[in-house]
Amino acid sequence: MATSIVNDFGDGTYTVAFDEDKIYMTVTDSGEEIIHADYVPDQLGNFLGDGRFTFVGVGIHDDVDKLREHYDLEVENAVDLRYLAAQTIGKPALRSTGLQGLVWEVMGVWMEKPHHVRVSAWDSRQLTLDQMMYACADAFASFEVGRSLYDDYE
Repeated sequence: MATSIVNDFGDGTYTVAFDEDKIYMTVTDSGEEIIHADYVPDQLGNFLGDGRFTFVGVGIHDDVDKLREHYDLEVENAVDLRYLAAQTIGKPALRSTGLQGLVWEVMGVWMEKPHHVRVSAWDSRQLTLDQMMYACADAFASFEVGRSLYDDYE
């Protein structure tokens, strides 16, 4: 799964393409992430705490714990894709795989995860364009794997 920015509108809004698919991603004007934000919008807390939504990811419970401990944000529904995939597909070994392996197993697509971006300074005050594309690709891939596991395997 190749990731590229196809439009930069100059206002913190980008069109990000994943092979043939496109998703719109908005970042703050400064490109800062939540750890450097002056405040956390109430709408984010409302969204995360809304039981109508399920948030999926690999190791997501660590992220949920950090949001609770550092920002007093509660995530109502969080599901670790490794365990969901292992149970849904019937392959217990998937409990120890990463997102790249899950994308391959569930979707049959090899996800590019450049090492130099993966090990870069994610705690920097401003993320690089490569880091934003990487994070967006991870979020999109997690969503698609979760959607596929919930929709295609039931």
